[in-house]
Amino acid sequence: CNTSSRKAAFSGEQLCGFVLKDLKGTAEALVHEKVKFCVLAAPSYFSDRQRAALADAAGLAGLTCARVISEPVAAAIAYGLDKIEGSTTAAVINMGSRASEVVILRVTDGLIEEA
Repeated sequence: CNTSSRKAAFSGEQLCGFVLKDLKGTAEALVHEKVKFCVLAAPSYFSDRQRAALADAAGLAGLTCARVISEPVAAAIAYGLDKIEGSTTAAVINMGSRASEVVILRVTDGLIEEA
């Protein structure tokens, strides 16, 4: 048991990096191989700076962040909206525990964009 009164200060990126590093280790244990890349999903209201901080955290965890996408786009991909041919519009409704949001997505031949 560490009874030291020494305090440490960490940035948000560092704390997120610790979490991602732990998740990376869990994933590697499950698949029995190195995990080098990740795609991160962020709330749609995250700014470019916040998205960049997530990508930086991935780097601290030893991951190359291929892309940071919004959670609504991740949900749309999970349900196959990226496979729709032609054009359509979809509402993705996120009923979270602290906040709820509605995001309108335009899907055109597999390309998903927030409207």
